[in-house]
Order: sequence, then structure tokens, then C-alpha cells
Amino acid sequence: MEKPTCGDFLPIVDGGFSLQYSPLMEYREGAGMILFCQMDVTGRTEDDPAAARLTTNMLEYVSTYSPPPRRTALYAGESAGREYFEQAGVSIADYNGGELTPEQVLIVG
Repeated sequence: MEKPTCGDFLPIVDGGFSLQYSPLMEYREGAGMILFCQMDVTGRTEDDPAAARLTTNMLEYVSTYSPPPRRTALYAGESAGREYFEQAGVSIADYNGGELTPEQVLIVG
């Protein structure tokens, strides 16, 4: 599957021309997660230890998943930079000075 250009996707395995495809990818939304797998792990005529291990690892990962901490993006810079991030799907707020908390990240353009 081709890596999406926006959204909270995490490619776990990259491949293809210019590494633009990912047969194993995670998508996060709120407190949930979807794991997309196009790895060749089923339909085998003989046992494949690597495919069995990968399947086991994926099931364990999904069953114990907890969402990572979310950070608020603050932006300081030109409006063209802000528009770029908004088009990429990044929710940003204006930075009005002051000290940042660990839950915030500052984007300077």
C-alpha cells in the first residue's frame, strides 16, 4: 500500500521504488489504532516460522496497544508555512510567547 501523504500513519516496513510503499503500517486515531498488514503471512503450503512469528508479534502488539502521549503543535512564522502544515493535516495553534510545556511542540517557520 502506498504511504499516505497526510494523517497519523506510521510505516513499519518500507519498500518499493523510493520506499514509497509499506506492506505493514499503523494508523492512529484518538485512542485507537488500525494495523494494516499486506505481508505474506497466510496461505502457505508448509509452516513458515518467520510468518508465524510476525503474526504472533502483530497480535501481541495490537492486544497490548496503548496510545502514545499527544502533543499540541504551536506555530510561529509566516502564514505560508502555517497553510502548509494545515494542508498536511497538522492541527496547529498560534505561539504567543511564553514557556512551553512537555505536551507542546514549537514549529518555527
